Order: sequence, then C-alpha cells, then structure tokens
Amino acid sequence: QGIYRIQYIPHQLGMVETLPQQFELLSVEDVNNSRVAVVKIKEQSQTNELLQYFMNNSRIQLFEEEVPSMNDIFIQKVESENLEREQS
Repeated sequence: QGIYRIQYIPHQLGMVETLPQQFELLSVEDVNNSRVAVVKIKEQSQTNELLQYFMNNSRIQLFEEEVPSMNDIFIQKVESENLEREQS
C-alpha cells in the first residue's frame, strides 16, 4: 500500500504541507502537543526517503505502516468483483 502514519513534533510550521513531490499527504491532525500525518509514498520512492525527510524536519514519535485489516481486504475484494460483474 505504501501508506504511513507519522506522529511528530515539527521543527517549523508548515513542514508537512510542503512535502516533496514523491509523497502525497492524505491527512494531518493535531494530537496533544504533536501532529499525526498519514502519507502515501508514490511508486518511485522509498520508505527511507520519507523517514529521512521527517528526521530532518521534526522529532519523530511514531512511524508505522498502515496495514489494511482483514475486513478492509474483504470489502475491497467484494467491491472489485461487483465492479467486474457490472462491466461484463
């Protein structure tokens, strides 16, 4: 999937809003005294590049990959099969 959740304290305001082009910001929210961003890595990039960007611009508190639940996988599969039937 290439989607990561990062909890961090930024060194400067707006650092996540100006992410490099190889990343897509899906959401950002304030949590207590830190921020939580959900970021998608585009195909030509690597996790290390995202981690390096946040290491250079913030203090990282949490960095984890978003892994779909079994329920999410099931729903995706059913929706995909329904779409295939509709197109046939």
